[in-house]
Amino acid sequence: MLTLGSNGIQFGLATRFELPAPPKIYTSMILLQRLLGAVLAIVFLAAAVLFASIALGIALGVGLAVWAWLWWRSRSLPRRHTIEGEYRDVTPLERLEQRSDERL
Repeated sequence: MLTLGSNGIQFGLATRFELPAPPKIYTSMILLQRLLGAVLAIVFLAAAVLFASIALGIALGVGLAVWAWLWWRSRSLPRRHTIEGEYRDVTPLERLEQRSDERL
């Protein structure tokens, strides 16, 4: 026989199971817990900022090293520089006989 009473669930006459009382819910923290939480939050924030700054410094250092290496390698490449006062005219010359009468 199955009955549900105010004190719990009763299965027949010999077996009785009582539900435990609900626990009290504590929503307030003690002062020590709040201080410890604030200190841990500050420590974790400082560690994150320290890690980020170290990672940024390493990335900038690697980038500068790659840029310097590429600049050093490009120094020795041949360039088409002209010495001051020297120039080369590569336009085809027109002979006097081939000029039109308007230009003479």
